[in-house]
Amino acid sequence: MIRKQIYLDAESERKLKKLAQSRRCSEAEVIRLAIRSLPEPPEGVGAALEALGFRHLEPEDPCDVPDEGERLALHRDLARMPWPHPISLSDAVSEDREDRF
Repeated sequence: MIRKQIYLDAESERKLKKLAQSRRCSEAEVIRLAIRSLPEPPEGVGAALEALGFRHLEPEDPCDVPDEGERLALHRDLARMPWPHPISLSDAVSEDREDRF
């Protein structure tokens, strides 16, 4: 186990003590149980893009298609992104081959 020190406001401390007493376990166990009940953080490319400020592009409901305003907002956001420089396909292939040979 790894020791952690946390800060709680008075209401959270009261609730933690009450939960520990009612469950007949330690306050640390209540915190561990609470953490285990949380969903796992998102992983993969989508999470990395969201961390960089990109909006999640997949609707939660597959039948929920973005309206015209949402599509325009997305295109506007993408157009405002600072790209280092435009690159053609042939330049990209050449750069890729430079690293290999």
